[in-house]
Amino acid sequence: MISDSIRRPGSYSEIVKGAAGGLPSMRQEMLIIAPRLAEGAAVPAGVVTQVFSAQAAADAWGAGSVMHRMALAAFRQYGQVSLTGCAVDDSQQGTAASATVTFTGTASVTGQVSLWVGADRVTVRVDKGDAATAVAARLAGEITANFPNLPVNATVSGWVLTLTAKNKGTTGNYLGQKGLPVVSVDVGGVSATVTAFAGGAGDPAIDGALASVAGRRYHLIAIPWATADAAAALSEHLTEVSNEINQLGGRGFMFVDGNFAQVSTFAAGVNDKRMCVGYIYGSKRPQFENAAAFAAMQAAEPAPWLATNDKELVGCDAPAVPDRANWNEINTLLWQGIAPFAVGAGDRVRCVRAISTYIKADSGAEDDTFLDSFKIATADYVREAVRLRHLNDFPNKVLRDNHVDGEPSNVVTPADVRSTNLDVCRRIEREGGLNNVNFFADKFTSVRNPNVPGRVDSEIPIDIVDAAHIMANTIIISSTL
Repeated sequence: MISDSIRRPGSYSEIVKGAAGGLPSMRQEMLIIAPRLAEGAAVPAGVVTQVFSAQAAADAWGAGSVMHRMALAAFRQYGQVSLTGCAVDDSQQGTAASATVTFTGTASVTGQVSLWVGADRVTVRVDKGDAATAVAARLAGEITANFPNLPVNATVSGWVLTLTAKNKGTTGNYLGQKGLPVVSVDVGGVSATVTAFAGGAGDPAIDGALASVAGRRYHLIAIPWATADAAAALSEHLTEVSNEINQLGGRGFMFVDGNFAQVSTFAAGVNDKRMCVGYIYGSKRPQFENAAAFAAMQAAEPAPWLATNDKELVGCDAPAVPDRANWNEINTLLWQGIAPFAVGAGDRVRCVRAISTYIKADSGAEDDTFLDSFKIATADYVREAVRLRHLNDFPNKVLRDNHVDGEPSNVVTPADVRSTNLDVCRRIEREGGLNNVNFFADKFTSVRNPNVPGRVDSEIPIDIVDAAHIMANTIIISSTL
């Protein structure tokens, strides 16, 4: 404010920021919490670090770590994702999963042997006359020398190739297709027998990592474990940081593994509007990588109220036809709080519908208010838009019941607050996120709280848009005769 004590003639102008009239950014920040490697990681566990490429993630948390692999999947899904990580160390009581590939025979012709670890393929040449021991040794050497980003270490003993997960815990049990390494032998006289990844146990707790990030908003949080303990910890965190005091609304993402019967009841134990559990059966790519890609898929959307129906899960291989869920299974999963993925156009894995795990109210009654995950994301956006508008329009204001002629510019009334709230919602409606704001306008209220001086209580009814999910058509056959 220009001082009233100035007497020297002249023109004096100050520059101030006026009231905000726009909406906040719709960019969604993503966080991954996952294990790092004890060796080869530049960033200690518990240190929150933003990365801008998959290579930066490898440098920070160790090449081939679960954290690195999830970051790799996120960047592959959406190259411009704003990605941060907070790593955890493997549990000291944990064990690493391992699998074996046993080769037999002697090559009768020259050819190739390919091994898939997750969705990554390693191929070696096999010359005529090579024994099984040579094939196993060549694959182990190729993995060690040229594939540092794989989530496994390879060792060989005779004709047996052993693949051991770099991280301990249950994530290593899902490194193969339905747990099994996939081997393709294009060499006469040589055969391969595989055993499933198994023995991974002892997942680390994530409470410490969640506490480290509690003071900053992350719209999307992906974790690699689809267990009741991990889901409960993330759900509790999201509830706390998203409440009316902290207002750091976010959503959690995980992917489950197993056949239909094994996963169909998982989400019921979560039942949280902020939690999303994806599912596809029979793909080679580990489900923890799919979880990161699922979260990054949401980050790629230009607005939080846009559904991700039919969006490709980039990098996820299509399961074999017998493993693909049928219509009834997919529809059942949608009733059970699981977000299914299916093979669609181009033989690509695509999102069917990104739903939350919230399917029942506290009373036990079915409730679809927050079925679509974008509903809570949109509600979070409305809250953030209103909050920021209030902070911009009403700093250092004097609260009065009404305006009077000649008053200073720092006066605000409940009617001004109501008008601002309406304006925010109308702007979001024009952007496509809300319906019928004018219809609900008379229900927007802002009144002074009679018990707390300086407080205005507002009600802001909103009708969040629906996605055009289902088109139900009746084809009527008519005759002109």
